[in-house]
Amino acid sequence: MKLLVVALISVVAQASMANCLGEAQIIAKVRENTKSLSSCVAHIDTSSIIQYNESGVCPLDLSEVIEKGVEVGMINGHDCRVQAGEPISGVLVKTQSGAIILD
Repeated sequence: MKLLVVALISVVAQASMANCLGEAQIIAKVRENTKSLSSCVAHIDTSSIIQYNESGVCPLDLSEVIEKGVEVGMINGHDCRVQAGEPISGVLVKTQSGAIILD
């Protein structure tokens, strides 16, 4: 019976990790933004990182966040949701396309 329970937990854990590409919590400031016609990527000021906690189950490495930046979306159709110097906080999630978004 114990073996069955352990096996079931293992299967459920593997299934839940199958779609996980990376997650982390962050509190930091935006160094600069890179805009395109449809998106805005915020680049993190590494000296301002107050908190960065990788998920224990599905970690997102800080170096990848610094390299790629975080897609933060746009407001009013053309302005970045977060401006340089402003804080960014929340859960970062890596998508199937490889983008890192603020959830």
